[in-house]
Amino acid sequence: MMLVVPLMVGQTDNLASTIALLVVKIIGVILIVILLSRFVMPFILKRVVRTRNKELFILTIVVACFATAWLTSVVGLSLALGAFFAGLIISESDYSHMATANILPFREIFISFFFVSVGMLLDLRFLIGNIAMVLLLTLVVGIIKIVVTGFSVYILRYQQRVVVGSALNLFQVGEFSFMLAGIGLSYHLLSPGIYQYFLSVSVLSMAITPFVISWSPKLVNLVAKIPLSSKVRQRLNAIEYIRSHKLTELHELHDHIVIIGYGLNGKNVARAAQYAGIKFVVVEMNPLIIDALKGEGIPVVYGDAASDVILSHVNIRASRVVVIAISDPDATKNIVASIRRFSELVHIIVRTRYIDEIDVNLHLGADEVIPEEFETSIEIFTSVLRKYLVAKSDIADFAECIRSQNYEMFCESRNSNSKESFPLSIPEMGIVVFRVSEEYFSIVGKSVRELALRPEFGITILAILSGERYITMISPEYKIDGNDVLYVFGKHSNIANFSQFMMQKRPEKTTL
Repeated sequence: MMLVVPLMVGQTDNLASTIALLVVKIIGVILIVILLSRFVMPFILKRVVRTRNKELFILTIVVACFATAWLTSVVGLSLALGAFFAGLIISESDYSHMATANILPFREIFISFFFVSVGMLLDLRFLIGNIAMVLLLTLVVGIIKIVVTGFSVYILRYQQRVVVGSALNLFQVGEFSFMLAGIGLSYHLLSPGIYQYFLSVSVLSMAITPFVISWSPKLVNLVAKIPLSSKVRQRLNAIEYIRSHKLTELHELHDHIVIIGYGLNGKNVARAAQYAGIKFVVVEMNPLIIDALKGEGIPVVYGDAASDVILSHVNIRASRVVVIAISDPDATKNIVASIRRFSELVHIIVRTRYIDEIDVNLHLGADEVIPEEFETSIEIFTSVLRKYLVAKSDIADFAECIRSQNYEMFCESRNSNSKESFPLSIPEMGIVVFRVSEEYFSIVGKSVRELALRPEFGITILAILSGERYITMISPEYKIDGNDVLYVFGKHSNIANFSQFMMQKRPEKTTL
């Protein structure tokens, strides 16, 4: 439309050449935008991100916006439209959400300038003097936009509530209309009076918008209760069904895990989530890891998890668990504090390296803080206790006792004065697995009755693995085979005696 305005004014001697030049400009702008968004900007941003320099990233985004705006002004378009193209170009990259987070302060300032400048263009005396016509035009514009927006959302197969909600929230005059109206005024296609009508309607529709948005949920519920014919209701239900399935295919984030950091711990959590069928999303700052995850089809977002924009994008409020698995203690604290500003319900699990980081993260809002070095020790010792046949419940209580005391037993400075202990019942019995060989002549081919394991050795065979079959109900007449696996229970000393007896090999024959 901006390129067509000069043709409407008649500022050309050769219409055919002007139209041809116009078509070339339009095609050229579209090709440049596609080229920049698909190839150039992702290539540049990827290399900037690898520097891990936040200031350079911000400067690159700002320069890209201004450069694109200047480029469009050179070919006869407005600076504002160029800035819009810049937004399209950056939004196509994998780093768009981080760019948004960094540019937010600038956006708020420029939006303020924009609305203040629009308000300064309005002639209040004109608005008051023509208030009846302005109100009528505002109503007409609102109805037209509601119908057009609602129909557009309807043919995109969204459900009824989304159709009505979108139509109500987008009824106002759009900001690009100001640029187009400004060009029309500069080329004298619009008179000052018509331009003031346009400004009055635009400002009034924008002023009403916050109230309509706040009332829209009630209006949507009211519209939803309107009785409809059975055919229309079936059509809407079919649309809602199709759309809900599309959302499922797109892995809509809800009741999911947010994994911050994809190191060893983050990777293991992601693998466990995949195995359990739980939806998750990864937040990562390393571009190499991001490329690898995208290649594997794993949902990943580039950005600083302490940013409100990134947290909003991963739908942190609808998540159930957040796992923070990064090695930067200061960044971890900022992330915990930011998440707690968003939601008090989400369960935050923090992985740290040292015990000194536990208290501060709990104070900031973390639900669990797991120091890496001590959890490894707990896992090792629980494995030791399992070999001593300690009951699982006792092992779990023992581990929980260590964690509840903030791992004091592993900390030398605190353990020296601690006299508390956790009583464990350590049995002398054990379970050992023996794989029988054909060489073990002392037991191969003999029945369980003949071996008399209980009276002779004080042990019991709990089960026998014969081929692919587990035998738990063992008959006294069962004969031990050369490929069996025996599960033996008893005291370790008795089991050791049986092991020596079992492994006796047949004496070699000698020839004279």
